[in-house]
Amino acid sequence: MPFEKTNIKVSSIHFAKFNLSKLDLFSKVFNKTTKIAGLLNCDLIVIHPSMGKHDEVKRFLSEKIDPVLEREGLFLCWETFESRRRISGGIDEMFKFCKDTRCHRICYDFSHIHKEQEKILEDLEKNIDIIKIFHLSNRIQNSTKQHYPVYCSKEKIALDFDKILSFLGKIKYRGHLVLEYLPQFHSQLLQDGLKLKNLYEGK
Repeated sequence: MPFEKTNIKVSSIHFAKFNLSKLDLFSKVFNKTTKIAGLLNCDLIVIHPSMGKHDEVKRFLSEKIDPVLEREGLFLCWETFESRRRISGGIDEMFKFCKDTRCHRICYDFSHIHKEQEKILEDLEKNIDIIKIFHLSNRIQNSTKQHYPVYCSKEKIALDFDKILSFLGKIKYRGHLVLEYLPQFHSQLLQDGLKLKNLYEGK
């Protein structure tokens, strides 16, 4: 495979985005996704909680999806979205669901969380044991603009990632950190990644 030749390690892959209440389609996409994960030697699958009837979907997960996840050694990592109309029932319900299962974990996306930073740090401290992945990007204060660079001088950003990464370094977090920027900011990914790496490692 091309990835083997480039010596690139894939930390996670992303499930296709669609209405997860379409259970037949869910099964087909899930089967293809698990095959890709196996080929890439990757055990984390990030998934968006779509709008839908969460009780029906959760029953389907328990009966049809969880046995495959356990057999293959995979985790579905639910990306944090705040709307209670999603199948997760909101972030707090998502945390509870993942704590009560063996194969479901959290992908914490800072751009989709609209809490104050101190509340976010409280969330992280209480739930760090179920957070497998962080999607790192900033959002603009009092705006719907999201997935901006963690360090953005042109606009008033909402989060201080020096404090967030210092916290993660202090508790020796060993999950995955993924920078997720809008395309127009991709030129900043490398420099920001190196800065965050040094900050996390206390350099």
